[in-house]
Amino acid sequence: MVSLLVLREFPTSKTALKAGLTKLTDRIACLCPKRSENWASEKAKAILVAASNNPFQETAYSKVEEFMIIQSIPGIGGKIAAMVLSEIGEVT
Repeated sequence: MVSLLVLREFPTSKTALKAGLTKLTDRIACLCPKRSENWASEKAKAILVAASNNPFQETAYSKVEEFMIIQSIPGIGGKIAAMVLSEIGEVT
C-alpha cells in the first residue's frame, strides 16, 4: 500500500527527481512508520535511481523489463505492476 501511495504523490520520474531525497524519504517514512528511517532512505534512493535512468518517460518503471513482464499478466496495469515491483524488488 505504501508503494501505491508514493506513486500517487510522485507519479513520474520528473516529480520524483524534483522532490529529491529528503522529501521522498520523509514521505515514505511517514507512510510506513513501523520501518526505520534508513529503510525509507534506501527506498527513496532506489526511486531516484530509477527516475534518473528514465527522466523522459511517463512513469519511473516503464523501461524496466520486469515491469513489462508483470504488466503482461491479464488484469495487471501500470499502477499494480509498479506496486508489485516496488514491494518484491528485482524479479530473477
